[in-house]
Amino acid sequence: MGITHHQGPVAIGEHRALATNSAGTQVGPNQGFALCQQMASFTQNSTTAVSVTLYIPAGSRICGFLVLNQVAWNSGSSATLTAGITAAGVEYLTAVDVKTAAGLVPLTATHVTATQSANWDSTGTSTKMVLTITPSGATSSGQTDVIVLYSPSATEAP
Repeated sequence: MGITHHQGPVAIGEHRALATNSAGTQVGPNQGFALCQQMASFTQNSTTAVSVTLYIPAGSRICGFLVLNQVAWNSGSSATLTAGITAAGVEYLTAVDVKTAAGLVPLTATHVTATQSANWDSTGTSTKMVLTITPSGATSSGQTDVIVLYSPSATEAP
């Protein structure tokens, strides 16, 4: 299957006014930006933290993280996922427990603080996102896929 590359965000929908409302104002355009994703895959490495670096377009809006444990981590006491601009950084996400049963790991308010949520609104000029899983204790199994969902900015230069 072929891949199509774009230099900027992809807008979908009509780009002209579609209708006139009861006040006589034109309504539209009816456009939205395509949701993009990048995936990082992690496999346990005994007691060593594992990091994967993704590059998200500058000014993008983070829309969410999907954390899917393919194989539950069997670390001695914990295995936590963080996302930031450096390894083990927490600018985007903190303390997501991947030492759980296999399957989708739900995110809660404890994983995303108000400051982190503000960082989701726009990645600013930073394009580097480092996802890290840090085990505590001996680990012999664990495999996790993390999908970062984002919408590229229409105003940032590529």
